[in-house]
Parts: sequence; structure tokens; C-alpha cells
Amino acid sequence: MPLLPDVVTKTKAALADKGEFKDGVFFPKDGQPQDGYEALAAEALGHAVEYPPSLLKTPITVQTKELPWTPYSDGVEVKRIAGLFGTGPFVTLVRMKKGATLPAGNVGWQQARYVVEGTIRWQDEDYDGISMFYYPPSIDYPATVAEADDTILFVIQWSTNLDAQPEVPGGSVL
Repeated sequence: MPLLPDVVTKTKAALADKGEFKDGVFFPKDGQPQDGYEALAAEALGHAVEYPPSLLKTPITVQTKELPWTPYSDGVEVKRIAGLFGTGPFVTLVRMKKGATLPAGNVGWQQARYVVEGTIRWQDEDYDGISMFYYPPSIDYPATVAEADDTILFVIQWSTNLDAQPEVPGGSVL
């Protein structure tokens, strides 16, 4: 189920009687605290979020300051952070100058974009850090325009379909 802004708003309202959100955590009246996004997803899906078994024995730490920014398009640079397994996640940082645009698109992968710094314009509204956008696979999404210099997006892309491969590293995963 896509967690687009209107779904998040409706789902958050539905959870208001069951507990409260504070600093990204959902505190239910009758249970253990839960990651806020996971609580929203479970409510929207109608069941607990199911996770696959872990393929890693230890956490991965990447020193992103040591990675170079690579030109992507006019006013846009990227840092390719990680690409794991056949289905992702593929993790990218995107830095945009004011007025730079990531075009509208449609990809066969799920995608989450987080505004870490700066401000973007998305569907005639401004969003600043920390705002999050989720794009389900094969759904049209609108252009993203930077409203401030050095706007930084944290982008994660993944799939459950081994046949759908992202266009990396030369093509667009945005």
C-alpha cells in the first residue's frame, strides 16, 4: 500500500485514538513503543509489517563524507552510497542547487526520498527536512524542484522482483 502524504495523514488520524506520535516514535496506549513509520504502515496494511530474514551479520557503516559528489544533471549531484543484493536497497544522496529539478518519472522499484537539508517543491507545496516521500513501483510521480541551494535528499530504492533491475550506476535511480 503506498504511503503517500494523503494516506499518511488519514492513517495518522486513525491512530490518534490508539496512542500518540512523538519524535518519530508511536506510543500506543496499550503496548510497546514502535517506530512511527512502521506503525503507520501496519495500520494502513491492516496487519503487522513482515520483514525478511536478515542477510547481514553486522550493521554497515559508510563514511559518506569520504565519497565524491558526481554530476548527475544540471544543478544536481549524487553520491552512490550502497547497492546491496539483487533487489537493493540502493542508497543515494542527492545534492541540488536552487531551481534544479529531478524530473517526473515512473520506475519499477519502490522508492523513498527524505529531505535532509533545504526545501523542495512537490506538487505545488514546499517541504523541508525532514519530509519523506514514498513512491510505489510503476506509479507516476511528479517532478521534485529544489527551493534552496544545497538541498540534500536521501534516496533509497528497493524491489521484491529480481527481474526488475534499476538503472545503476550510469542511469537514473531517481
